[in-house]
Amino acid sequence: MGRAELRFFTTSFPRTPGDAGGGFVAAMAQGLAARGLRVSVEAPHAGHAPPGVSVRAYPGGGALLAGAGAPDALDGGGWRPLLSAVTASAGLMGRAISTRGTHDVAVGHWLVPCGPAALAAGGRCVLYAHGSDVALLEMLPAGPMLARMLDARADRLVFVSRDLAGRFAALLGRPGRAPVSILPMGIAPPAPDSAGLSAWPPAPPGKLRLLTVGRLVPLKGFDVLARALSGRLDVVWIVAGDGPERARLQTMAGELGLDARFLGAVTTGVRDALLTQADLFVLPSRPLGARREGTPVALLEAQAAGLPVVASALGGVPEAACREGVTLVPPDNVEALRAALAPLLDDATRRREAGAANARFATRYAWETLLPQHAEAILGAHRQVQ
Repeated sequence: MGRAELRFFTTSFPRTPGDAGGGFVAAMAQGLAARGLRVSVEAPHAGHAPPGVSVRAYPGGGALLAGAGAPDALDGGGWRPLLSAVTASAGLMGRAISTRGTHDVAVGHWLVPCGPAALAAGGRCVLYAHGSDVALLEMLPAGPMLARMLDARADRLVFVSRDLAGRFAALLGRPGRAPVSILPMGIAPPAPDSAGLSAWPPAPPGKLRLLTVGRLVPLKGFDVLARALSGRLDVVWIVAGDGPERARLQTMAGELGLDARFLGAVTTGVRDALLTQADLFVLPSRPLGARREGTPVALLEAQAAGLPVVASALGGVPEAACREGVTLVPPDNVEALRAALAPLLDDATRRREAGAANARFATRYAWETLLPQHAEAILGAHRQVQ
């Protein structure tokens, strides 16, 4: 591969080694650096740099990514999130222009605002679409025009699911011009931090441990799961994640008589430990306006951990789900979710067989398997992924 210089532009990156936010961007950067490439990252903050990777913060980025994060902040409306978005975009664009001539390939993670910035940085340009960026293009009046500009000028577009690629193609309103790859993000080998679980009391003996992982926001559909679990006295629901819906979900769980443990935001090590101890993983996401799941890394991690999974059939979830181990249900449907959970909660053999199938299936999503394909896409291989 030589010593090509790559420069990532991203709106999400881990603040600490155990921070899950933007973890797949950091893992990709670290993996490419380990393959002999020089990798620099322009991120909202520079609190953490993986081995072999240089990270710098661009002006104004931290304001947009503070708290709920960019998509949820912008969904909240009002002038403050919009102002922080404009400030972050301006800082990112200014930084991009200042880097011209210092790298071979500019890699934009999230089409907006990182796509225009990566293009402004010069050199070969590869743009990644993860989900909320395509939704934003679908919502913006000028979204189709911006999509056509990105398509016309990028050297390659990479989508984490076929669903996202199809939605972007619909936005274009014409045949695409940039080569396209369909490549999910990878998952790193687990590094469970069992000691980190000591801060929370263990589940009572005899209860099944149902795990959810993710931001506590309406998109994730955790209120649907709460209603579906009503009456299941044999289940403890372990909620790993934080967000603006936490207080409402805690109140709802109490009113429904659920044994729910809200752990708040956890490190990647604690998350991995929870995955090793859970009996069942649930991803009850729903569409929210134009937004829906891309290819959720949490789904891939749960499958790799050998857990049976129940998940909403939307976005890129069906194509990333093992048929034998993941039960797909229509989103926002309490009764369908309850019916899907029952046979897995009631039958240990069924759980064990589904989990084993998932573990076998998920090997295809390991970074060691996917990284060579991402490297080809970034460095100029023009092999289309059909």
